[in-house]
Amino acid sequence: FIFIINYLLPNLLCIIVNFKDIYEKLINEINHTSFNIYETNTYLHYCVIEHIRLFNTININIQRSVKEDMIYNDIQFKKNEQIFILFSSILRNKDEFYKPDHFIPERWENSNMNDQEIVFGIGPQQCPSKTITPIYYKSILYHLLSKFTYKEVTPNLESKELYFINPYEIRFSI
Repeated sequence: FIFIINYLLPNLLCIIVNFKDIYEKLINEINHTSFNIYETNTYLHYCVIEHIRLFNTININIQRSVKEDMIYNDIQFKKNEQIFILFSSILRNKDEFYKPDHFIPERWENSNMNDQEIVFGIGPQQCPSKTITPIYYKSILYHLLSKFTYKEVTPNLESKELYFINPYEIRFSI
């Protein structure tokens, strides 16, 4: 949670306030009387899941045995060889995600919850905080966006294609 507070939340907030379309959509959503922080079919939830996908902190390798001899991307694999897949590479795979390096929260609107849960790992390697992390993120963002108005943000992001944002500064007013 220290990493979330010190790096991930400010990073996501920087993205949100840099793009007027995202910011306005979130402000409209959280100011609606029926907004519920525990819902998973909200734009705020999609922003959180998309941010976790792009800046994933689950650095695990998925170990598997090759089931049959095969060639993949010009690499030959023999049956029963052990392979290790870096999980974060799956989350930026262009075959799985349209524009994988772009912040596109809308990609989660028409997916089921199982698709959204991929950002927390798969199978026994799944992060135990898959339920609490989005609520934690959303609670802090909800408070900041509903109580304060941002005045300025640096850097000014030109594109929603994101690799690394640091340092950043966000100024709020009451």
